[in-house]
Amino acid sequence: MIPPRRFEYDFPSQLVELDMMESKMHSLFSCFSATLFKDAVDRYVPLVQDATIRLRLKAVVNFSTSKLEVTRKLSRQADWALGLATDYLPLLVCEVSFGQSFNGVKAKAIQYLRSSNGKIQTCIIFDTDYPKANVATVSMATADESVENGYC
Repeated sequence: MIPPRRFEYDFPSQLVELDMMESKMHSLFSCFSATLFKDAVDRYVPLVQDATIRLRLKAVVNFSTSKLEVTRKLSRQADWALGLATDYLPLLVCEVSFGQSFNGVKAKAIQYLRSSNGKIQTCIIFDTDYPKANVATVSMATADESVENGYC
């Protein structure tokens, strides 16, 4: 028997989600985009004049696909995430939509933002054209309350 790769519980719908496996394309895109973002942060650090901000940027770590949990609100595993090493939740979460509906991934992104007590500030979505994977659309959901539904 193949063990589940991910076990998630969706509190609003009270559904358990088991993800048995993901495609190679999904895994490669997740890994590549996480590395690209972290490298960009690392390259930006020397250009920052403010010492406090520079120290915070140096403290950014890749949470990878770690479990994101908030008691009775959130129990999910993002495709990757970046945040401060001292925080229990990341500041930035990413979801890759490959072979799943964009609306489903968008709902997940909004749930991250609304259920994290303000800890998760941004969710980036890479909506990859399935099955060709020759086009991808990048979207962003933010915790900014002025944006309708927290999504822009």
